[in-house]
Amino acid sequence: MIGSWGRLGLAKYCAEVFGQISFLGLTVSTRLYNAVIDALVKSNSLDLAYLKFQQMPADNCHPDRFTYNILIHGVCKIGIVDEAVRLVKQMEGLGYLPNVHTYTNLVDGFCKSKRVVEAFRVIKIMRYKNATPNAATVRSLVHGVFGCVDPGEAFELLLSFVERESLLFKVACDTILYCLSNNHMSREIALFLKNFGAKGYLPDSSTFNISMVCLTKELAHAQNEVHELFENYIQGGGKPGFGTYLVLIEAMYKSGNIDEGNQIFEQLIKDGLLSSGHSYNMVINCFCKAQILDRASRAFGDMQHNGILPNLVTFNTLLAGYCKAGEISKAHELLIMLLEHGFKPDIFTFSTIID
Repeated sequence: MIGSWGRLGLAKYCAEVFGQISFLGLTVSTRLYNAVIDALVKSNSLDLAYLKFQQMPADNCHPDRFTYNILIHGVCKIGIVDEAVRLVKQMEGLGYLPNVHTYTNLVDGFCKSKRVVEAFRVIKIMRYKNATPNAATVRSLVHGVFGCVDPGEAFELLLSFVERESLLFKVACDTILYCLSNNHMSREIALFLKNFGAKGYLPDSSTFNISMVCLTKELAHAQNEVHELFENYIQGGGKPGFGTYLVLIEAMYKSGNIDEGNQIFEQLIKDGLLSSGHSYNMVINCFCKAQILDRASRAFGDMQHNGILPNLVTFNTLLAGYCKAGEISKAHELLIMLLEHGFKPDIFTFSTIID
């Protein structure tokens, strides 16, 4: 209950209820203190959390590793990393060794304080003290470095780090790709995928999708290079999602590489990703935007042949494609078919016809 109040930001309420614990016949314990301190930290009331921390000896309660980790997390969250270091030393003095959570908080704190060198040094200390970094540690480091230095410099620093460290290699690579995509660093993404793909790195489908979206937008005049990266991913055993295929198909059509777009579309079908009304609607929309209406019409026929019934969105999408291309007779035929299927034209249908 106290934890819930903390997440809701009810710091004062937590402190007041805790003050009445003795009247409720409950015994104050270190565990209860930890719950209150954690709630106060979560509600950004660090001063109150420290006050409770200092009151512990008066109630014959002694701080443990959890107590210190909670406070270390609180001070690192706002970038007061020197206080976090002091707490770590105090904790060690009491015989509590820092664990992976302690070190992950320190990494986050040093990055928030823009002390990148010391954040990397924490990873070395972990290795020396046999505290194995986990996925959260690596993600904190990567996001933290990108957040506190120039993205280009961050990429160079992390590239060097990943080449040295084999631990959690995939997590580090996935997170770096995510940050590169967020910073629209398409050239660096292409370089990273080529170099680390040769070393056996294969991103998960969601990370690869984010990367491909960035590449197709930023490398508009280098779609052959993007296509090559896509093919390498499949050959390496990767399974692109429907969104990845569609983004690349649209990019190929937009750049005039119709044959390559068609080739990727055939691969999409081969992988069994065209299997619902929603996916057919998106494909038909893709063909319409590229003004390849014969393929849009063929997809419309294929979906019905495969037992998937078109809906109003399907008809409106294809209708808009015909109208935009000036094929009024086909649009008229499609409108009759729409009515025969029992659909009522909506505002989109009427506005398309009027335009």
